[in-house]
Parts: sequence; structure tokens; C-alpha cells
Amino acid sequence: MQNRARALVERVFLGPRIAGSLARIYRAHEKVGCSWWEWLGSVGFKPMPISFANHCQAKLLLGLFNDGYRAEEVANHRLVLGWKSRCLLSASIWMSPSESDVIN
Repeated sequence: MQNRARALVERVFLGPRIAGSLARIYRAHEKVGCSWWEWLGSVGFKPMPISFANHCQAKLLLGLFNDGYRAEEVANHRLVLGWKSRCLLSASIWMSPSESDVIN
């Protein structure tokens, strides 16, 4: 029950607020031609590698519905979902500057 409640809070409350905050900060400090991952790196966030298990799970799920979809890892920290020759979306994991200072 606790995991369900946590997942609900993350998906309904925290996720949209985090995405909205990052979008506002990005627009306020927008650099011409700068991508999200370049911007996150420039403000101190560190990309985390996509785990082998996550990559395998993505490929397994795509195998169930394979209609030209593909998943590929880019630069060891982004997983890109594509359809035929088009990139549809990408997912990445980032560590905040304060967390990376604690871990290192």
C-alpha cells in the first residue's frame, strides 16, 4: 500500500511540479541552440547511466508490440524510443548537484 501511495504522489503531484519548475528555469536561462541535457550539465546536474536491466526491459516491452519501434542507448545515459527512422522521445536519469557532492 505504501509503494502505491508513494507512486501516486510522485506521478500526480511531484512529477508535474518538477517538470514545470525545470521548464520555467530553462526558459528563463535559455541558451540559443542548447539542448536539455547540455543545459542540465551546465548547471551542475550529472547524468546517470541507464542500467542494463532498464535497457533490457525496454527492449522486451518493445518486442511485445514490435511494429517498427526501437530502443537505443545514446551516450550511455539516454534511452531513445524510435519508430522506424523517427525519434519519438528520450529518457534520462540525472543526479542533482547536492546529491553528487554527497556521493563523491
